[in-house]
Amino acid sequence: MVKGPRNIGITSLMKYRFPVNALVSILHRLSGVILFLLIPFILWILHLSLSSQAYFLMVKDFFGSPIVMFLTWVVLSALYYHIVAGVKHLLMDMGYFEEKCSGRVASIVVMILGIIGVIGIGVWIVC
Repeated sequence: MVKGPRNIGITSLMKYRFPVNALVSILHRLSGVILFLLIPFILWILHLSLSSQAYFLMVKDFFGSPIVMFLTWVVLSALYYHIVAGVKHLLMDMGYFEEKCSGRVASIVVMILGIIGVIGIGVWIVC
């Protein structure tokens, strides 16, 4: 038997069951990366839509595409989840939800709010 740290391969990583606190943290980081990478595109679209009426109409037609609607859903969902998880982290910085039990409950609340919000954003975009 080998003592010491053990490396986890990608195949065994899929079998590992992460605690809800870890999932909230990983998804918070992932949503931050998505937002960081898509901010230039978002700012370019905003700039284009404010340039002239013709560009505004072009951007409006552009947002009717299913692919763009999906990307809009991804961006808004990432923003929503990042804000919800960020509020949890801010509350932890103030000394709340630092214990194991209360931290787990707060993470479950973040996951539930995140799922409800992501579904709500999808319904709002489609309708």
